[in-house]
Amino acid sequence: MSIDHKTSFVKHSLTSLDEFLDAKLLIEQPKRGFRSGIDAVLLGASVKQESQEPQELLELGCGTGVAALCALVHNDQLSATLVDNNKQMLELANNNIARNNMQNRAKTIGLDIVDCATFPQEVNIKPNSFSIIIANPPYFDSEKGTAAKGEGRKNARHMQKGDLDKWVKFATTYAKAKGEVIFIFRAEGLMDLLKSFEKRFGNIKILPIISRDGENASRVLVSGIKGSRAKLQLKSPLILHAKEGNNYLPKIEKIFRAQQRLHW
Repeated sequence: MSIDHKTSFVKHSLTSLDEFLDAKLLIEQPKRGFRSGIDAVLLGASVKQESQEPQELLELGCGTGVAALCALVHNDQLSATLVDNNKQMLELANNNIARNNMQNRAKTIGLDIVDCATFPQEVNIKPNSFSIIIANPPYFDSEKGTAAKGEGRKNARHMQKGDLDKWVKFATTYAKAKGEVIFIFRAEGLMDLLKSFEKRFGNIKILPIISRDGENASRVLVSGIKGSRAKLQLKSPLILHAKEGNNYLPKIEKIFRAQQRLHW
């Protein structure tokens, strides 16, 4: 469901109010340009619930906050810090935190992690602070192909050469010992992502995401554990659809309805 809604920072554009997780989340996001969807939901659902103790999650490049807020829906013991360099997206993320009554569990910070290797002192977040760090970084090399139209969409989809490693390095700095870092990324960029993960993490897991059985993967979920020396695991693909039609497989539908998390 989408409802047209004007925001305080957009004079001529409209946003939509969209339901996620079977209406357990209402998310305001731009009606045109970069919009969160399947990737963000899968990223949020990929966060494990291994402890009944409170845990801190950090999302890098949060956009409107879908992935982190999905993770909070799945895990009552989780709180989240959402980071992005786009003021407009952060305003929407703040709106979404309030709209979903998560003000006591989530906050946002404006920061460009490519230009800033650490949080500024006034933020009062120290290295080795987070049990879980998730990210849905820009997918495309800005030196290849055609840039997306619109500054917000371009920033959300394109990065400079070497920027991906800075994202992973930032995550490494702020993950606790034995903390988990999870990225969702385009399949063709897996080699670059693995180069950054392998020199910093162990117990790396790769989950290919494919639309239908027999097709090539378009996305991958990659996780690693800080300080682990366990070997890399290539998991069986996550298949979204049956061979016929556009309906999601029952397992995927349950994830999209927050009836179960993504176990991998």
